[in-house]
Amino acid sequence: MSAEIDFHYELTGTGWSECRLAIGDVHCEVTASYLSDALGDLASAIEDVLRWPGVDARAVFVEEPGEYRWRFVAAGADRVRVKIIEFPDWGKEADESGKVILDAECGRRALGKAVAAELRRLFAVHGAHGYRAKWVEYDFPSARLAAIEQLLAQQNGLEQNT
Repeated sequence: MSAEIDFHYELTGTGWSECRLAIGDVHCEVTASYLSDALGDLASAIEDVLRWPGVDARAVFVEEPGEYRWRFVAAGADRVRVKIIEFPDWGKEADESGKVILDAECGRRALGKAVAAELRRLFAVHGAHGYRAKWVEYDFPSARLAAIEQLLAQQNGLEQNT
C-alpha cells in the first residue's frame, strides 16, 4: 500500500513561494525565494526519480537566508525516500548537519503524478508570462513538466502491457 501524497506549491508574492508536502501522516511546509529556481530544481529531481530507478536526486529551495535541501533516494524498484533538510544559512554543509523536517517513503509514480498535477495547476493559474512576472529570474519549468508527463505515460503503458 502506498502512502497518500499531497503536494501544493503557491507563488505568494513577487519572488516568494510556499510549498506543502505530505506523504501519509508526515508533512512539512517550506518556502523559497527567487534566488534559486526552486520549482525548476524540484521538477528536474522528480524527472530523475521517474527516469532512474536507482536515483539519488536533489533539489534546493534557497531562502533569505537559509535553504531547504530535498533528497530523493531509491527505496526499492518502485519506491523513493523523500527527505527535506533545513539549514539556517546557505552553504555546503553536509546533509547530516541540517535539521530533517520530512523523512518518508512513497511510490515513485505517485510522487511524479502529484507533482505533475500541481505543475499543471500552477501553469493554468499563472501561464508562462504570469509565472515569470511573479518568479522574476526563472521561467516556468514547461520542459520538465513535459518530460515528467512523458515518463508517466510511458510507465503507464508498460504497466498495461504486463
